[in-house]
Amino acid sequence: MNRWFTGLLTLMLTVPGVAFAEEEAPQEAFKKKTVIEFSEVRLSGELVKPSATLVRVRRKTRFAPLVRVRGDFRPELLASTDAL
Repeated sequence: MNRWFTGLLTLMLTVPGVAFAEEEAPQEAFKKKTVIEFSEVRLSGELVKPSATLVRVRRKTRFAPLVRVRGDFRPELLASTDAL
């Protein structure tokens, strides 16, 4: 029974793959070199430049100080005298 089921499962999985297989698309051949001639083309117009220039200046970045300057060390001085 198990062998029959395995064979049926294998058959069910392989047959649709064969049925829907597509043929390879034919290879398109392109020329190795294409030449475009601009000798008879005439371009006319005027050069357009921007009327203003925008310059963005970055402001200097300010960081918060990592070390705080203390005005007094009185609590530490009193604690050090207790240790004596």
